[in-house]
Amino acid sequence: MNIFFTDLDGTLLDHDTYSLDDSFEGVELLKKAGIPLVPVTSKTFDEVCELMDFLDLKSPFVFENGAGMGIYSEKSGYEYILQSPGIGFLKGLIPLVSKFFSSNINILNFVSPEKFSALSGLGLESSRLALKRKGSLLFLPAKKAEVDMDMLEELNMTLSSYGAKVTKGGRFYHLIPIDCGKDYGIRKTIEFYKNNKKTIGATGAVGDTYNDIPMLKEVDYPYIVKKIDETWIDTKLKVIRIKGTGPLGFTEAVKDFLIRVSG
Repeated sequence: MNIFFTDLDGTLLDHDTYSLDDSFEGVELLKKAGIPLVPVTSKTFDEVCELMDFLDLKSPFVFENGAGMGIYSEKSGYEYILQSPGIGFLKGLIPLVSKFFSSNINILNFVSPEKFSALSGLGLESSRLALKRKGSLLFLPAKKAEVDMDMLEELNMTLSSYGAKVTKGGRFYHLIPIDCGKDYGIRKTIEFYKNNKKTIGATGAVGDTYNDIPMLKEVDYPYIVKKIDETWIDTKLKVIRIKGTGPLGFTEAVKDFLIRVSG
């Protein structure tokens, strides 16, 4: 059985409008081929459940950057398995992260839906779902800070002794337990299928940001789509660069994957 993993914001979903229009073709091609589409995302369990229902998908998914996994049951719908010790554990690390950014950090888990909507561009109802975090902290530095991958590595070396790490998505930073991550989510998904007597064939994954690199390292065919500024992330990882941006790029990656695994 082949599996295709995808990031959501900026990949399956348009970065600015969150539209799925240009990714529908890719989703339907995977369905037709009988290949599970597995979202691996920083979004919450509730957000992804709504998306899976809309797309009529019943495959597993990874939420909050590996803090948890959603599993579908015909009897009860989606249920989640939490890999994180919880938000309380992470809140104790806020002073340490603030020190690194040389400013207070604004934890977004507890803001109003209205404020989150203004920051994210999501509607109010979608913002309510986005605030239902179970195992990670979403934040922004109070002062705008340019943080590259080397700086994040430095922070994460410090955080590692506390059992946590920071990743950066398209809009926000995420404080998660060290044992989590998009790479961990992919390994748990493959483990899930193996435990259900599935033989794993080829795996592919598509993303657009540095946050996706750990996921891309775990698969046979790693794809990156262009960011909204029409450039690709700079990575030493050997990846397949897709010319399209966002959902158009997602569909292009799916088509390429299907060609590669068909023969």
